[in-house]
Amino acid sequence: MKRSCVLAVAVACFATPAFGQKIPKDPTGTPRFDAAIAKGVQYIRAGLPNRGFDYKLPKAALAGYACIKAGVSKKDPEFIKIAEEIKKHVDANGNFHPSNGGKLPLEYVYDSGVFAMFLAAQDPEGNLPTLRGIAKFLADEQGADGSWDYPQRTTGDTSQNQYGVLGLWACMRSGVRVSPQVWDKCLQWHVSKKNGDGGWAYHPGSSAGPGEGRSTHNMTFGATGTMAICRLILFPEYAPGGKKRKKKKKKLFGVLEETEMVSAAQNAKLNPYANYKPAVQISRVDAAISGGVNWLNTRFELQNPFTGNEMYYYYAMERAMAMNDVKQLAQQDWYQACGFKLLEEQKDNGSWYPRPNDAVGTCFGVLFLLRSTAKIVEGAYGTGIQVGKRGFDLDADPLADSKKKKLGPLDEMLARLDQMNLENVKGVPEEDLTALVEKILQTPRKELAKQIPLLKKLKDYPRGDVRSIVMFGLGRSGDMRVAPILIDALNDNDVGVLSEAHTALCYISRKPRGFGIVSDLASEVEGLPQDEIDKTVNKWRKMAQSRWRAWYKRIRPYDERGDLWEMSGGSASAGK
Repeated sequence: MKRSCVLAVAVACFATPAFGQKIPKDPTGTPRFDAAIAKGVQYIRAGLPNRGFDYKLPKAALAGYACIKAGVSKKDPEFIKIAEEIKKHVDANGNFHPSNGGKLPLEYVYDSGVFAMFLAAQDPEGNLPTLRGIAKFLADEQGADGSWDYPQRTTGDTSQNQYGVLGLWACMRSGVRVSPQVWDKCLQWHVSKKNGDGGWAYHPGSSAGPGEGRSTHNMTFGATGTMAICRLILFPEYAPGGKKRKKKKKKLFGVLEETEMVSAAQNAKLNPYANYKPAVQISRVDAAISGGVNWLNTRFELQNPFTGNEMYYYYAMERAMAMNDVKQLAQQDWYQACGFKLLEEQKDNGSWYPRPNDAVGTCFGVLFLLRSTAKIVEGAYGTGIQVGKRGFDLDADPLADSKKKKLGPLDEMLARLDQMNLENVKGVPEEDLTALVEKILQTPRKELAKQIPLLKKLKDYPRGDVRSIVMFGLGRSGDMRVAPILIDALNDNDVGVLSEAHTALCYISRKPRGFGIVSDLASEVEGLPQDEIDKTVNKWRKMAQSRWRAWYKRIRPYDERGDLWEMSGGSASAGK
């Protein structure tokens, strides 16, 4: 489950760009990475009003996509302008034209893929007609062999395949129907076109392009990521990494039940091709992906060691490793190691670029540090794959021989916070909050349950960020007895506390969808006028309180029914 509210208060420092939002919205766990993302976003966003950095529409769409992923408001006027420009490429019959007449642009697959990614991130519902047009166009442009290529070429281009699939995947996540044959043919092409060493070339079977037919890092990252996306869509019974999803047994309220890793409703959404039998064999797909990962594992470098865009290297890496749930390459945490390398390479103005005045490289750097693909998979598919280490003492070079800071007992940390002078609430150090969240994450559920009395004492703490952490801790305890406190917190005046209390209730109730209530309330109200914020929050609060109170009245122990909590309409304070 998302921990955006708690993580936002737990990071020791992250920048707030001039245009207002806190960037990144979901901190990485490494403050220096957060600061680098903020600088990169500020550089990207600064060039959009006058389309600086040689921005044409595809580059502007990529820039907007990176900014939105980092947390800039989707309602930013520049993003609305980009969306409107893309919509002009769709005719009255709903057909998408990359060039708006004339011959196809050289990079029409890249352009179309990026347009779809941006529109799906900016406003998937409002942009749905355009996304349908792009999806049809990309599907129609796929070759009979399952590949995409430059105009007037039929060899197949591994890089363009990556963006064709990324675009179609974005359309599909937005609700557009995509033929299963598209993913099937794409997998068949990749399986048949890998080199004997396990990697992929730019133009397999041809000496054209960087590498002249040899396997390259950029293309092997691209191919393994593309194949993993297609596998996840076409074979939904397999989680990222290729492991088959299994039923597991959970003890819910004292009863041992067998539950699905994915709910029936979610499975229906994630498996729209239940009656389709793929032509490609899953064993061949797995073998090809494993061969590519092995190729990368034995050749891993902190920078692209071969011909090709050096920043594309990082973005393709993040996608491939996220989609295949790979934590290490060459016995190194690839994310941390490459992240610190990017810190060294970032320019003073916040940019990364292989060429002067080109923001594309900076977009790739931001998307890598954000772990953008991992978050898409976690949010859309509920796989729980590792988005990053949940510890917060990570602001050190992973290649150094330093030991991680040891944290004190949780009860001592809570007691110290409880004893702080409430008249001086601004004096609570950020590092104390950071350490507290980390300790809660590290503490086993049974031990955490022992600290409920201390957490209860802090539930009315004057600072909203502290109350958010308290709700987080209560939820992590998994103890059903804290439900009244969490339900009572749904009346809090802090949006972060509201979101965290709701998420905690989802956790202890084993209801990840939470009765259809939006979890990330902060994103819902971001950028709205104050009167609209108040209206939205009040509506959300009433809905959440009503539904969670009704739920708890149904499941609470019989010997507690009819007590003061229930008679008061569900106020935890009534039971004091």
